[in-house]
Amino acid sequence: MKWFTREHVLRISGVLLILTGSGFSLSWYLWLLPQGNRYDLRDRFTTKQYWIAAQNDIHRYGWYHDNFLIVGEYGDEHWAKWIMDRAAAGATLYGCGNDGHKEEALKYITNQDPSGGNDANGQKQWLQWWAENRGKSQLEWIQAGFLRYKVTASIPPSVAEQESLLGLMGNDSTNEAAAIPRFVKYNAFRWLRDSGFSPVGFALSNRMEAIPAVVQQGLLEYEKRYEWLPRRDEVGILPLCKTPEKKFVYPEPLFRTMRFQVILHGIMIVPVVAGVCLLLLARRSRRNASLHSGDTAH
Repeated sequence: MKWFTREHVLRISGVLLILTGSGFSLSWYLWLLPQGNRYDLRDRFTTKQYWIAAQNDIHRYGWYHDNFLIVGEYGDEHWAKWIMDRAAAGATLYGCGNDGHKEEALKYITNQDPSGGNDANGQKQWLQWWAENRGKSQLEWIQAGFLRYKVTASIPPSVAEQESLLGLMGNDSTNEAAAIPRFVKYNAFRWLRDSGFSPVGFALSNRMEAIPAVVQQGLLEYEKRYEWLPRRDEVGILPLCKTPEKKFVYPEPLFRTMRFQVILHGIMIVPVVAGVCLLLLARRSRRNASLHSGDTAH
């Protein structure tokens, strides 16, 4: 009997191919891919991607406490409906645990607070408000919210309306009657941002010394907010301006191109499949040899 048979060749070749494909897969996913991700600056860690992941997480696993802020700032009519449909079915809007202050999310989405801060009767007042306003758009909700502070917001806002919205943002009064809620300031910011407001253009077209101090403060507040939530992030955007803000498009890394991915996964999969096929062929060869030996013995 020969020591080094065709069966041994097939087995050794099959094992080597499987080890080659498996080793390349481990090298790619545990070392090469993480290294490449460090230099992929396009979409992996953007605010938009985070918002997409957060929405998927809520739909799969449910609402948890900290979701109220991200849903409030980035959500639209669909999220208001999602919250209110559950409230109508008996889920509470208030509380810290799994409820997660859904009423706070609604304030940011709608620019409204029908409860007036009255948590004890807030659920009923939100449901009543929803029954009366569910057919309106988010823009209409927000506009109605501004009217409570005697501010009109057109599409797009006029210069006078821009000043009024900046005034809401710049108001830092701590007096309960005069204070502007945070959700109103946020909606004033994005109404300006999403209508194409230019703070530099506004400042250059007006004499700063003639602008009220509260408007000047609002202009500074606008700049601060825009630094962490620019329009190009494409989250929480109100449909006020038809022309999207241009954003720099990073070149696509080579390792993310379709051609590279096909070749890459081919190197991973083909050797493993070929190795398994050779092992099966070796097993069949051994079985045939055993049968042949049995026939010879007879």
